Amino acid sequence: MTVLAALIAVASGGCFALSAALQHHAAHREARRDARAPRTLDPRLLARLARRPLWLGGRLAAILGVVLQALALRAAPLSLVQPLLMIGLALCVVLEPRLGGDRADRRTLGAALLATSGLTVFMVVAEPAAGDRAPTAATMGVVAGACALAITGCLAAARRRPAAAGAALGAATGIAFGLTAAVLKAGTGTFDDPVALVANWAPYAYLACAAIALLLNQNAFLTGSLTAPLTAITLSEPLTALLIGLTAFHERLDVTVPRAALMLAGAAAMTTGVHRLAASRPTAPRASTGAVATTAPDRIKVHPVSLHKP
Repeated sequence: MTVLAALIAVASGGCFALSAALQHHAAHREARRDARAPRTLDPRLLARLARRPLWLGGRLAAILGVVLQALALRAAPLSLVQPLLMIGLALCVVLEPRLGGDRADRRTLGAALLATSGLTVFMVVAEPAAGDRAPTAATMGVVAGACALAITGCLAAARRRPAAAGAALGAATGIAFGLTAAVLKAGTGTFDDPVALVANWAPYAYLACAAIALLLNQNAFLTGSLTAPLTAITLSEPLTALLIGLTAFHERLDVTVPRAALMLAGAAAMTTGVHRLAASRPTAPRASTGAVATTAPDRIKVHPVSLHKP
């Protein structure tokens, strides 16, 4: 069952990658159609995109990704599912250029392979096992409070050190997405009973956490740099999910000295690959990317769209 859940999680990551690539491409096309329209948080842009089949296809892929994520979380530990979703980063850098008739360069493909290989080594060696009991609402409240403190610290760091704002806001976003996944898993036991689902706290907490995560995510990518926030998000989300899984869901990792060494090696490879992937993505809009640039008299800002869920 765990193997099947892992495959479903990988499929979910693929859906999120496809969603990001399609929506990036559609947004870039729309921005080129009307260069005078505001491009950031513009409801008119969203209304126009809603009429584009390419963008709608991206939204459908995102919805399918959330459904698959919920199925995977129902059958497997949180500490297994969330890291596997990060494979979407590697897939997106391959899919997105192809939408513009281009192909990812060898360096990008090598970085994607390094990140994916490191993740595979980490997950195979760690062997996350499901916990023996689900967390209570009170436990999840404590977890949410801890995450809120961590996010507040990240926001304070971003305010104190503007040069590091991208990384700090990215870390806050990853923490929020990790908490969102934990809340989603906490509510999977009520999926079979619509009455219990409506009466349960988890669906409403999920919507609130998802909204906060998306707000943080947008602000992280408005810092003008892609490398720092994308790297921070990709690393902090699975780490947050892993910690919540071990503490709140009582999940277990098979850790010995040799296994710990291999896990550290896998984590190092994944970190290096993710950083190279982020650095390899263009910082200005091109025909093959979904980044949207806005110009000011003294600078150019790039506003990429997130790889993450709706």
